[in-house]
Amino acid sequence: MKRMILAVAAVMLLMPLLTGLAEVTEERTEERGRVTSIIWKDENGNPAAGPDGYAEIRYTYDYQQVTEVYYDAEGYPYATEGGYCGKRTTLDSRNMLSSIEYLDAYGKLTMTRMGYAMISYSHYTSGAERLVVFHGADQRPCIVPSLGYAQVEDEYSGYTLVGRKFMNETGGLVDTQAGYAAMKKKMNKSRQIIRVWYEHADETPATGPDGWSYCVTDRDNNGRAVEVRYYDIHDNLTDLGGCARETYTYDREGRATMTRYDAQDNAIGFGGDAVSVRRKTKNDKVMEETYLNADGEPTELPEGYATAAYSYNAADQLELIQYYNAAGNKQACKYGYAAISQIWDVTGQLLSKIYLDENGQPVNNVSGVNKEQFVYDSEGRLKDTKKFDIDGNPVR
Repeated sequence: MKRMILAVAAVMLLMPLLTGLAEVTEERTEERGRVTSIIWKDENGNPAAGPDGYAEIRYTYDYQQVTEVYYDAEGYPYATEGGYCGKRTTLDSRNMLSSIEYLDAYGKLTMTRMGYAMISYSHYTSGAERLVVFHGADQRPCIVPSLGYAQVEDEYSGYTLVGRKFMNETGGLVDTQAGYAAMKKKMNKSRQIIRVWYEHADETPATGPDGWSYCVTDRDNNGRAVEVRYYDIHDNLTDLGGCARETYTYDREGRATMTRYDAQDNAIGFGGDAVSVRRKTKNDKVMEETYLNADGEPTELPEGYATAAYSYNAADQLELIQYYNAAGNKQACKYGYAAISQIWDVTGQLLSKIYLDENGQPVNNVSGVNKEQFVYDSEGRLKDTKKFDIDGNPVR
């Protein structure tokens, strides 16, 4: 039940934010440490529509399963924007997500406006997701119109993703709305990725989401990338993805300096006189980026900083961005702040951003905003962004 409890806890964390913005208050009922209902009420204490339109959510629990049903202010089942009145989430024996079922007013599977009634999941023993299948109300796999596929399967070698394929109802490859049916990767003997490519359902070359068909990575004897090249379906270098190739050099501290080139082999600047960026990484996370001029010296971007340093929380989510000038001192960028603090919930959704000065104190940016709060719908999609100044006043 761990993930179910966390999911409900995430809802609880969002409630003060959501209710304050919707000008209603919420009341929750718990039994044995589990939430059984959430009711939104107006200033007179009467049930009222909450941030997602419904006035109440009722939760019921079974082994490895939680069901939530939505009701309006009169106590009748409420159909959400997605076209369903309830949702049932089931976990497998390892507490991994097994299925999400969307329900009508009678508790039966119903087709949502997203184009499916159910999603099922399976996982590798490592915990990595293996297969996601979309189902219709008859529980059979169905192609989701907006996606163009019914199933997506990931292939791993150890803990490394080496392939992804999109399939129709019967498991055959199908070209998606994105224009390809499969993504594949090749590793060297050291199990490092050296090639990534996209294919159509008939296995002919396809263009991927970033504008290139395949990319090749050259590595040195230490396994570090020294050059990455991007090609189109005709084997020509292409810069439709932002650059045609990237080169990497390393200093004694192991920091990588990256320079980008277009299809005509011209260096692509980053703004101002910055022609390259030096990155410091740790555990595959970028910890620091410093922009350099043609002489290899730190230089400020037009945005008003030369270095951006990044800090992460225990879940590897970015929680602080700090800006520095070319001399290495903390400095406000041209947007009026020297740092951004980010707060996340337990489900991985970004709840808020707070702008800070050089001393780590809250400050308004040039638009008069100190804090941005993000509101999500019941499907986890961003629904609204609320902005406030340093005194807590709304900013439009």
